[in-house]
Amino acid sequence: MFRLVLTLVLGVLVGAPLDAPAPSPKRKEPFCPECWKFLAGSGDLDDQGRCRVAGRRPVEVEAVTVNWFWCPRHEIWHRRPCGRESSVATGFPAFLVTEASEPVATQATCPEHRMISDLGFPGLACPACGKPLVAVDTVERRWYWCRLEQAWRTEPSPSNGTLNCCSERSGAVPAYLWTLPFPRGRGES
Repeated sequence: MFRLVLTLVLGVLVGAPLDAPAPSPKRKEPFCPECWKFLAGSGDLDDQGRCRVAGRRPVEVEAVTVNWFWCPRHEIWHRRPCGRESSVATGFPAFLVTEASEPVATQATCPEHRMISDLGFPGLACPACGKPLVAVDTVERRWYWCRLEQAWRTEPSPSNGTLNCCSERSGAVPAYLWTLPFPRGRGES
């Protein structure tokens, strides 16, 4: 009984579905708007903290890690370990988004390769590994690369109107929706 009450309370506080574990605490993650992906450690970043592929410094975004588990018996991704089989969590970064704060869409993604499919739908095979894609919540994000400043911006620079120095990148990014906890009134316990 205590475990059920604790699960319900944590689910309300974190905004997680009751059948899925809560994500990791939020933290700053490097995201490359040019490659359109979260960057993972030294493999994706050079010695100066730039994306190895794009050569540009990524943006730092608030994200959480949502774990997915591959179940070989069912040949499907789960949010919890599958039965008694040993499964390793695949961490999938997602933008932390307050529920109902902006439009949300559902798109297919591959947790293992951290890619969102523009043409696929859940159940289709990932082009990289062949495992079925899963449905995730997504939100739209937009950044502008400013040639003059050599930096990503959330809006075009003031010089863009005359110098045309900013180029836009936008698209869907994975999102983890959470609900703000209800404040308690005075005298409530």
